[in-house]
Amino acid sequence: MSRNVIAVLVVLSAIGGIKGVQWVYDEATGNNEASIYQDWEDRELMNRQAIQELQLGTSLTQITEKMGTADFNEIVLGKEDDDVKYQVLFYRTQRTTEDGMTTKDECTPLVFSEQALVGWGHDFFDSL
Repeated sequence: MSRNVIAVLVVLSAIGGIKGVQWVYDEATGNNEASIYQDWEDRELMNRQAIQELQLGTSLTQITEKMGTADFNEIVLGKEDDDVKYQVLFYRTQRTTEDGMTTKDECTPLVFSEQALVGWGHDFFDSL
């Protein structure tokens, strides 16, 4: 590493701690794996922002490419008179309990039918 990079890392560690150093290192090396280990608050914010931009009909593939792996993934049958199968991806969007675990009540459900987004949110999911 060059002296300039080392100097920046030292300054950032003094100012921003390990997270600042990790960010500079990731940016300099192109390491994107750090996003896997991001803070839960950052992850929730990113998921809420992505959900805010959703459009009906968006493909399952497009959404998983943008949002990554869901916290939960289920297949749900529609109502008794409805023969439709829905795929539901749950993405963490809010913390309810400080227990270090992600539960479905901390997630927003995204509902797909035939690989296309048909709705999201708990009210929509509960209406199925």
